[in-house]
Amino acid sequence: MLAGRLLVAKSTLAARVDSTRGDLSGNTRKAFWEEIRKKIGKWQEPSPAKQPKLLAVPDYSDPKKKKRGGRRLRRMKERYAITDMRKLANRIQFGIPEETSLGDGLGVGFGMLGPAGIGKLRQTKLAKKLKEKHYGLTSGTFSKIKRI
Repeated sequence: MLAGRLLVAKSTLAARVDSTRGDLSGNTRKAFWEEIRKKIGKWQEPSPAKQPKLLAVPDYSDPKKKKRGGRRLRRMKERYAITDMRKLANRIQFGIPEETSLGDGLGVGFGMLGPAGIGKLRQTKLAKKLKEKHYGLTSGTFSKIKRI
């Protein structure tokens, strides 16, 4: 397509030069022919490989703020940490169909929070609360937790 346009344009110019008898020696025709060969040869060369783009130099003049640690960060992690209930809901038992909120496999699955999982969860949550309040876990206290 491009080569055809180039040939048509240069042959039109050469015809105009011939019609006015501007160049009797034929040097203009040879110059046009050389120009056409150079351009077509340039188009046939493979394009140069793209150079990888370099990343910008990082600016070290103002360092990033360090995050606070200590009690405040620990409390935030505890607040947003995954709960025991969510951990059990994310797990499923092998070979047992999962119970869901809408039934028939539709809706949100309960995972290990089936009838067997709920009692276990309550025991661990209450035991953890009692432990945090520094109550002693004697055999009597543990039996009360089991009945709840």
